[in-house]
Amino acid sequence: MKLLAVRIVRYMFCVQRLSLAVLLVLGAALPSAHAFKLSPMKMTLSPQGRGASGVFTVTNEGNETLAVDVHFLSRSLSLDGKELNERADKQFMVFPPQFVLAGGGEQIVRVKWIGKSPVEKELAFRLVAEQLPVRLTKEAGGGVNLNVGIRYLASVYVQPGGTKEKVVSRTEVVNGEDTKSLQLDVCNEGSRHVILKDLVVELSCGGSSVKLPQELVAKIDGENLLAGSTRRLRMPWPQGLPFGEPVAHVKYRE
Repeated sequence: MKLLAVRIVRYMFCVQRLSLAVLLVLGAALPSAHAFKLSPMKMTLSPQGRGASGVFTVTNEGNETLAVDVHFLSRSLSLDGKELNERADKQFMVFPPQFVLAGGGEQIVRVKWIGKSPVEKELAFRLVAEQLPVRLTKEAGGGVNLNVGIRYLASVYVQPGGTKEKVVSRTEVVNGEDTKSLQLDVCNEGSRHVILKDLVVELSCGGSSVKLPQELVAKIDGENLLAGSTRRLRMPWPQGLPFGEPVAHVKYRE
């Protein structure tokens, strides 16, 4: 019955936890934001051998006893940059997956890739460490005391040898009733993720070239473009660019 009650409570508070998680990842200064800490926030594993295992540390920086759950999610990107996730528990071994952590305590969490081999390109995942929303200390009234949990998302990559990013771009003219607009796809056809730092996009057509304004490029500047992912931008026809079939040139700081 106690386990069922915890599951029901987790469902009731999932929306609130998700909103709070976004704030915490961005470093918002909330009183409960320092209840526990996850380290590191990024890890790269090999598909096999000793490199297929890694260690995370969960530290309780508060005084209250916490219950923490650790699990994995797969990670992919939609064309508009939304991160898509599904449970990926069968691809990793996690020990311990759930634990109780006393105030000031520390817990080592060991993870190991046990997914299918061979791995031909880098695979991206999220390790999720979240506080279960049940406070384990009893109050004078004797009732159940609820506490909305904190959620950390760490980046985990399973990366075979010899991987490399390959950023390419494609343009497509979109014909409207009265005007033309442009669709730009920035694709990572490589086998490893890439961070699009200091992104610059130039378009060439009919012997003329224009650089896209920063406010437009900012939509994908600095984004993590996962292996095999594409980001799509729609825009009015760039000012100063002749109509035709433009070619895009993408530059970024490696």
